[in-house]
Amino acid sequence: MEISEVGGGRPVRQKQAIHQPKTEEAPASDSVEISEEAREALKISRLAKKVIALPDVRPEKVEEGKNMIESGEVLSEEVAKLTARKILRSDDV
Repeated sequence: MEISEVGGGRPVRQKQAIHQPKTEEAPASDSVEISEEAREALKISRLAKKVIALPDVRPEKVEEGKNMIESGEVLSEEVAKLTARKILRSDDV
């Protein structure tokens, strides 16, 4: 058995590079504009994070209250009733 002319017998041609004309263009630059609303939203977001980081109880105010009670400055029936009402209305009870 004999095989001849595999591939149809056509000669193989080399690929030719495609030449594109070079153009002189300035490099493109990107830019971003931030709206005033976006700036305000960022400011609010940053402030909210600071508020969240604050402690729920301010020790200096607790100490101030203790000192007022110990000195007798706030010992009155009116203050006691007001305090009791606020405690009963609080969400923590």
